[in-house]
Amino acid sequence: MLDSHGVADLPTALVVDDEPPLRLLIESILSQEGFLVEAVGSGQEALERIEKQIPALMLLDLQMPEPDGFEILRRLQVRADWARIPVLVMSGRTAREELEGALEAGADDFLCKPFHAAELVARVRALRKLGQSLEDLAQRERHLAVVLELTQALASGLESHQILKQVAVRVVEATQVRRAMIVLVSEGELEGRVVASSRELPRSWITLGACPDLLAALQSREPRLLRGAAAVTISAQLGCREEDGEIALAVLPMLAECRPLGALLLWAHQGFLLQGHLLSLAQTIANASALALQKARMIEGLKVQRDQVSRAHQEAESRLRKAEPYARLFESAADGIVVFEENGKLLFANPKALSLCGATGRQVSELNLNDFLLQEDQPIVARLREGFHCGMYPHGVDMRLRRLDGPVITVSAGFSMLGDGVILATFRDVTIERAIEEELRKTKSFLESVIESSVDGIISADRRGNILLFNRAAERCTGYMAAEVVGQLNVEMLYPPGLARKIMRLVREKGGRLEGYRAELCSRDGEVIPVQVSVSLLQEEGRIIGSVGIFSDLRERLRIESRLSTIQEELKIREKQSIVAELAGTAAHELNQPLTSVMAYAELLKRKVPRESPAYGTVEVILSEATRMAEIIRKIGTITRYETKSYVGQARILDLERSSREGDSTPPGEATTTIPPSSTVPPSSPRSTS
Repeated sequence: MLDSHGVADLPTALVVDDEPPLRLLIESILSQEGFLVEAVGSGQEALERIEKQIPALMLLDLQMPEPDGFEILRRLQVRADWARIPVLVMSGRTAREELEGALEAGADDFLCKPFHAAELVARVRALRKLGQSLEDLAQRERHLAVVLELTQALASGLESHQILKQVAVRVVEATQVRRAMIVLVSEGELEGRVVASSRELPRSWITLGACPDLLAALQSREPRLLRGAAAVTISAQLGCREEDGEIALAVLPMLAECRPLGALLLWAHQGFLLQGHLLSLAQTIANASALALQKARMIEGLKVQRDQVSRAHQEAESRLRKAEPYARLFESAADGIVVFEENGKLLFANPKALSLCGATGRQVSELNLNDFLLQEDQPIVARLREGFHCGMYPHGVDMRLRRLDGPVITVSAGFSMLGDGVILATFRDVTIERAIEEELRKTKSFLESVIESSVDGIISADRRGNILLFNRAAERCTGYMAAEVVGQLNVEMLYPPGLARKIMRLVREKGGRLEGYRAELCSRDGEVIPVQVSVSLLQEEGRIIGSVGIFSDLRERLRIESRLSTIQEELKIREKQSIVAELAGTAAHELNQPLTSVMAYAELLKRKVPRESPAYGTVEVILSEATRMAEIIRKIGTITRYETKSYVGQARILDLERSSREGDSTPPGEATTTIPPSSTVPPSSPRSTS
């Protein structure tokens, strides 16, 4: 802090303690902290010292002869100027009740004895900051009182020059400067006009070009402190000869809506420090004066506007009376209806709108539409506002609103312009509808995926046969693409002539459903495709609206069935051949032994019967036929394929010559089937026995 001559004043600290050694210790510590210390040993002495000079800080011992520390604290609180003294109480007791009592009595801090010097320094520094803050607060209060006084004067009905004169005088009193002057400037002009001064007006005009520092302060809109030649130049321009010498000049631009209307000039001794609260006070007064001048200039315009507002108010009341019947209609409307300004301020909301927003019982004037909008929907709101500015007021816009009780709802809104930036919106809750639509969309997407993924062809048509659905399996089967047939072809074009009508007739005869019917389709290339089709009629409220058919391509199945039939025939033949081969082997084995005996005995009999005997020829016949039979048995045992030949009538019998291994020549064009030979083959001829 500086006095009027620029000399620093030391803050005073008052130490109140009945122990001399402790007073000396504290005095030494506080002196090192930059305090001018006064130490007393009783409460009465402390009160007398405070009466003479209010200290910046007070250290008070609670346990002293009457009056004790508690009594001194109570007396300090009685007077407003004493109550701002920061007090650090000291006590050798640590009882909680004593601490609470001291703080309740007005103490700012508490220090227990004995204490360390560092702790005392820390507490004193904190209290010093507190004292400075309280002093600053008191100074601000004084300045605010000055500002309030000047504000009341500026708001009074006095003439402008009287108001500005009062401002100049009060600024000098509040800031303790030597002179105050107000200079007004007009945009584009080279001169400023002196309109008020705390003393007499030495000159009423000043040339701005001759005062570059003044002009620079107005252009920068920032206060400047000028000293020496710069201050003397401006003083000379204003005719303030008595100010020449060691002076300081503060130039404070008077700003209204960031535009300088003039400047407040303050003269003071060079040692005077105009900063902090004093500078803020002076700048505030300057700006308040600028606003008062602007108010004076705008008073006529305000009167005109008042008349216009009055007429507009009358017209609005007239429109309101005309709109009363519609207001009653809005009150009973099933949809929410609100009227709002472009900034979201609600002007009207019917009961349904308040109910939808969870604002039942709230005043409409307390609500703003922006409070209900979700942050994620801001792009939609921005587009709506852009559309409003372009005259576009859409309908059926889905938006989400957050009710005052928490839940989020989806509404469908429509907008219209009422005029003068006022917009009417109607909306209804469609939360359930949109949820159902979303579920239907998901279901539709799932069903479409199922239909497209089906291995069977699916075709749907309306009641006239126009194709509405054609899945990928149908594309693969017929060669048509969905884009070529949907809405382009009739389902009859996919069937051979007349077959589609026949199938529909069967469907109707069977009660609207036909399953597993063998039919044919025509591909894009003209190929006739065998299919198995199931057809069902589509009905809505008992009325036929179309049909749907599901078909399976049978080409591959028929090819497999044909191959299976061929294989089955071959298996039957192989089975028959196997039986024949087994039978042949068994017969050859069983006939071989008795035939061998017959041939042996026939050979023996031939040797014993004379040649001239009639029996000799008979024996030869027996032996010849037995040999022939042996050859037949041998062929039976060597059957390798199944060959037949014609017999009596239409019958066919086994051809031994072609079926045996000896019959290796096969007529061209005839199929042969080889079978394994029998394990037993009869000899070509029996062995002779004697």
